[in-house]
Amino acid sequence: MNISKDGEHLLCDNISNIAVVDVSTGQAAKKNPNVTATIENKDIVSLPENDDEDEGPEDAFKNARIEMDEADGVTSFKLSPDGTKLIIATKTLLLKLYSWPDRTLIKQFRSYHRAHITCLDWDLSSTLVVSGSADQTARVWDTRRSCSTHSLRDTVGVFGCVTFHSNLQENPYVYAGVMTVLCAWKLSAGSSELVHKFDSAHFMNITCIEVTRDGKHLVSCGLDRIVILWNAAPMEQVKVVMVGQAVGAAVVLPKTDETEGVSVLLGGETGNLSIWRVDSGKEVLRTPKPLVEPIPGDERGSLCITGMMLCPALKSVVVSSYDNNILFVHTEHLKLWKMFCGYNEQVLATIFVTSLPAKKKKEKKEKCNVDGGDHSFLVVATNSSQLRLYRLSDMSCRLLHGHTDGVMALAKHPHLTDVFASSSRDESVRVWRVTDDFDAVCVAVASGHTHRVAAIALGMDILISGSKDTCIKRWLINEEKLTVIKKELLEEAKKKRSKDAAIKQELISSADAMVPNSLVCAATQVGHEKDINCICVAPKDKLVATASEDRTIKVWSGDRLSLEGTLRGHKRGVWSVQFSPVDKLLVSSSADGTLAIWLLESMTLAKTLSGHECGVLNVSWLNRGLQLVSTSASGIVKIWEVKTSTCLDSLSAHDEQRVWAVDVSHDGEKIVTGGEDSKIIVWRDVTQTVLAKQAEEKQRIESEQQTLANLMREQRWAEALVFTLKLDQPFNSLKVMHRSLLVRND
Repeated sequence: MNISKDGEHLLCDNISNIAVVDVSTGQAAKKNPNVTATIENKDIVSLPENDDEDEGPEDAFKNARIEMDEADGVTSFKLSPDGTKLIIATKTLLLKLYSWPDRTLIKQFRSYHRAHITCLDWDLSSTLVVSGSADQTARVWDTRRSCSTHSLRDTVGVFGCVTFHSNLQENPYVYAGVMTVLCAWKLSAGSSELVHKFDSAHFMNITCIEVTRDGKHLVSCGLDRIVILWNAAPMEQVKVVMVGQAVGAAVVLPKTDETEGVSVLLGGETGNLSIWRVDSGKEVLRTPKPLVEPIPGDERGSLCITGMMLCPALKSVVVSSYDNNILFVHTEHLKLWKMFCGYNEQVLATIFVTSLPAKKKKEKKEKCNVDGGDHSFLVVATNSSQLRLYRLSDMSCRLLHGHTDGVMALAKHPHLTDVFASSSRDESVRVWRVTDDFDAVCVAVASGHTHRVAAIALGMDILISGSKDTCIKRWLINEEKLTVIKKELLEEAKKKRSKDAAIKQELISSADAMVPNSLVCAATQVGHEKDINCICVAPKDKLVATASEDRTIKVWSGDRLSLEGTLRGHKRGVWSVQFSPVDKLLVSSSADGTLAIWLLESMTLAKTLSGHECGVLNVSWLNRGLQLVSTSASGIVKIWEVKTSTCLDSLSAHDEQRVWAVDVSHDGEKIVTGGEDSKIIVWRDVTQTVLAKQAEEKQRIESEQQTLANLMREQRWAEALVFTLKLDQPFNSLKVMHRSLLVRND
């Protein structure tokens, strides 16, 4: 992971290529900055804001990556300090030098290493590069001449980190951490000498070496939970500090008017960030809770934070974690302000939510776009106990903690757009509310199922849950349950806050101090013979429908969960079911590859929609009940016209894998899909834009035809011929010439 000098672009290793992301928008950064690309944050995809129909998602992805050959894989890369060059080491033992930001390959040359390059670093002049390898050697390169100037040897082990002295003219040193040994080479014309070798300073692998800007000191840290301050030249220990965690990454913070000595920002085993005054051995600041959750069940010494890079342009440090997330943290107060999730695993469910309740929509409609600004979010459930809350404006992410096992289903409130619910393998259901500060708090918890809860639905005043225990439960919710939260812990925490909080700040989050309400179960029914896959609630909470693996759909009364009817017709298990928002209709999707529309008044099948080659996993209503969107196990998304039972369009952006999730935004202009390929794709309805373009094109053609007809009627043949040639209309040119000849002959 690297960030550009101006803080505008983030470079991420993606196995065989390097993905480039625009930090401000979360969009994939194309080579041409004037062209808007399809959004991709590695696995986050969205339709372009322009209406370019010629470029598909895969083309946009390629434009936003630095591609390697199939045999090449990226082992390490580094941007130069002046922000103009990028050096990449590949698995084929090549070094490739690119210009930045245009990403043009300048040159490539052999590294002469016998094993993969594990680390790279530039000198401050952006001309020399040092490469450390698993072959127990390091090399210094002159990028202007594409040659190796020095070979650094006399060590045993894999190079973990390597760096230059910050002032090579006065102190021509290269420092490296080789397993547990700290080494220093002195460079001279045509030769190098290992002048220092400390094999007892650290007793576990060295993970990071940093030289201060003034070149006076060097800091080394590793998995042995100690940080050592050294005099850089000549090398000698100044201070050994026990920091209480295995350190995976560190950066030396620049000095300010308020700080003295050597301040180092550390991250590693615990997932916390902490600032240490290494010269005095004191911890100055620590995040009150881990920014990265510790690895569950792992032994001591496993690193939560694996990389760190200082970005003065953003006044932040960019942190990479073991779970492929990238965090942006202000260096002054260690406050997280942005996070990109690099890998989503399987996407099981996703829904649109906003931070604006329905009552406030009209008041703020003129000030912001509810479904497109900073108030619009995506909630995503993956193979994890953590929910992911994405802000659509820049694809920044927040992790929501609460469940103790994998989340299986999501549901949003029909009217309160900031309220949603989640169900989990931990046999519980949680109700959440989105806050204005880009977060969500758990306001209520429902417990009572004896097995995992795989299906939930929210009505106006009820919550329905279905479990693998084949039971469905009705829970009572109301405005009080969604707003009244105990805050005694928050008040106590505020009273205990110390006066010197500016130095020893503990960021006390109100979300952490809130205690969720417990929901009361009002009714329980044995729903089906097999697993319940989906539940939906009709408008005004009058009816509830459940879909099951037993091939049936059951319709229940909303107040007492009494059985109203059973719908049979599917040949295999039913995956999804949804009530129409306007008509007394119910749509279902099944593993038999069909969609079925049912009449609720007679509980009979109205029509069947066929077209998917595989099982249909999810379905939702579009355009006020006039259309349907369905997803399948083959990765195809289809749009259907209900009245004519025809498929209007087939969308294929997923990688021929199951698309589990689909949802429609509150304004109906966007659709989100997510699936087994870990992609989340946001589709935008461009129907009106296309119609407007067609109308404009039709008007232009009619205007041109009228102009040509007027010229021909007035027998202005020369002007008419020139006009047709400008329009590139050879047939009309022939007509003009033919008519002019006929007139002359007459």
